[in-house]
Amino acid sequence: VAEPERPTPTQISALKHAVKNLADKATAATQASVLKRQASELQVQSQIPTTLDGWHKVIRTSSIAHDELCRKFRFRGSVLTLLVVTLNTIVTSAIFSTISDASRSWLTIAAGTISVLSAVLTSIRSALGYETLAESHRSSGLRYAKLWTRFDDMHGMRRLPYMDEEARKQQEWSDWFKDYQDAIDTSPIIAPAVWDRAAKPKKQPPTATTYIDHALAAANPYQPLA
Repeated sequence: VAEPERPTPTQISALKHAVKNLADKATAATQASVLKRQASELQVQSQIPTTLDGWHKVIRTSSIAHDELCRKFRFRGSVLTLLVVTLNTIVTSAIFSTISDASRSWLTIAAGTISVLSAVLTSIRSALGYETLAESHRSSGLRYAKLWTRFDDMHGMRRLPYMDEEARKQQEWSDWFKDYQDAIDTSPIIAPAVWDRAAKPKKQPPTATTYIDHALAAANPYQPLA
């Protein structure tokens, strides 16, 4: 049996050089992957303050807008209810008056007209559903107010980081974000004019609390909230 041909020193050197090149390429690929992941994490971290400020403005504006719409629809519903009750009272009084004095035929006609008007207003009130709309906006406003309080507690008071050391979302932020999405999905629509009015910052004179807030914001790792 013929002995296998032994590699020459040149072949051995070329083989070692090829193995080294493969090892260098594997190391470079690994380092490139690590650097790419770190760059992606840094990009996400840099976007966190802007994203959190955006969420804060949304929940603040939504809470104020839903509260305004709740009060508006509740007022309209109360006005319609008051009108219907008043007209029904007038109709009842007119009917009893015609019983005691049959000569007042005009009173009977007026009572019939008011009764028809009362029925129309009752139908309109039922169709518009102001009470239902007011309750829907009240419930949504309350949900956004709770989200607002939790956000200020985590972000403004406790300075809870959005990401942990392994670049994963903190559990409290995950729970908050889930409730935030549920509130958006189930809330009634807000008219653009109401949203713009609620989004406008209200000018207030500076107070001691304002200066304290600015001092706390200076130590905030994220951008100050608007």
